[in-house]
Amino acid sequence: MRRQGQILRITVLTLILILGLTIPSHAQEIITTSKSISDFEEHWASEQITEWIDLGFIEGYEDGTFKPDNSITRAEFATLTNKALNVTETAPVDFTDVTESDWYYDEIAKAVAQGYLSGYEDGTVRPNDQITRAEAAAVIAKALDLSGEDITNLDEFTDANAIADWAKPYISLVLNNDLMSGYPDGSFKATNNITRAESVTLLDRVYQEQDINYDEAGTYGPLTGIETFKKDVNINVDGVTLENMLIEGNLYLRPGIGEGDAYLNNVTVTGQTIVEGGGNASIYLTNFNGEDLIVKKIEGPVRIVILESSVIENISLETDSRIEIPEKAVINTIKATSKAEIDLESGSKVTVLILDAETVVTGEGQIENAEINVEGVTLETPPENLKQAEGITTEIAGKKVTDGIEEEPVIDDSEDDEWYPPAPINFTYDGDREIWVIFEAEHFENPKVTDANGNAVEPFITYKDGDQVIEVDEVLINEE
Repeated sequence: MRRQGQILRITVLTLILILGLTIPSHAQEIITTSKSISDFEEHWASEQITEWIDLGFIEGYEDGTFKPDNSITRAEFATLTNKALNVTETAPVDFTDVTESDWYYDEIAKAVAQGYLSGYEDGTVRPNDQITRAEAAAVIAKALDLSGEDITNLDEFTDANAIADWAKPYISLVLNNDLMSGYPDGSFKATNNITRAESVTLLDRVYQEQDINYDEAGTYGPLTGIETFKKDVNINVDGVTLENMLIEGNLYLRPGIGEGDAYLNNVTVTGQTIVEGGGNASIYLTNFNGEDLIVKKIEGPVRIVILESSVIENISLETDSRIEIPEKAVINTIKATSKAEIDLESGSKVTVLILDAETVVTGEGQIENAEINVEGVTLETPPENLKQAEGITTEIAGKKVTDGIEEEPVIDDSEDDEWYPPAPINFTYDGDREIWVIFEAEHFENPKVTDANGNAVEPFITYKDGDQVIEVDEVLINEE
């Protein structure tokens, strides 16, 4: 599934090891799709096995089998854990049965440095022995740094007396964290070897609870289909591309991106997408679907380019930023609380635009409702409905509008007629204007025009046949 040169780091414990395959002298598994493997369809762990094979985390054997009930060795489990934790630090290996020529030497050295694998009293680590369920529980508990002292939950197992004292705290911890469980007959079988299927199931439970971190530049995601993550995802460096993903958590674009770029292609995020890094180039969203996009980069502005048929429910600009929204893109709400530039390409749509900071909005995209609460706002295209704070001036379509129209369209003093609902309209102009207001109403009563102090302005009204029309000809309104 992964492309050459791509590296995925999973924080804490996530399985990305192909069991046995990544070990040069031990590799026999080459089947890469679940459809090619025939021996686990009716297995109790078939769902997890299928998912992991299709994700590329595990593979089958060259004979077309997966052998879900086969066991794995201590060295293989150590390799699996190191891959999951992205362990790179090593420590001296003093075990008498591990030499530098062994394929697993570096993996054992990493396990020692990480502190989750210890040897026996005779100075060996027995890397080729099968790992038991109790030993696997100890590795997981140590790797996740689980804590707790109550081991009374072991009494529920029919073979509790067979659990070694050293293993009881670790087994209790993984049970309390819903990572392992017993068998239908009421036993735990601590001394049994853990199987491939049990390993997948155990680590899948851990995997689903941990964040995913992308710490190296590259392209991640399947070439076809959709990869699903039921957790938070972090992009920590410049040059990362995610594609064909469903993230059922939050997506964080971290400060480690710096002034660099990140690309999200055909990505759906059900949680929040939080932008903390990026520069003038910078964050590109193509066919992106998201609930909330929040920009909160601490140092310097960031540019976000939304491409093609992207749909974002809400955008919150909490730090300086530039947003480019293309044709066909639909945004429910954009709220700017820091200086912003927003470009709305023709054919794009914003349902609600709330501006609490100096903002320039360019382009011919549709704005249904605009709420402007500060000075320094410029709108190239008038919104359909405008709510403007008292006493501020906004430049709309090249015109100055002060104390605009609450819950009504912005006034346009061009020669074209403008249509407004039958409700009070308040506006201010500096200088002579000829204003036409056409009401969509069968009846219009008591029409009048007043200045800012409520005084009637005369002469001011004429009527025409057909639609009720107020014609205000060459009147100075609220001019000081």
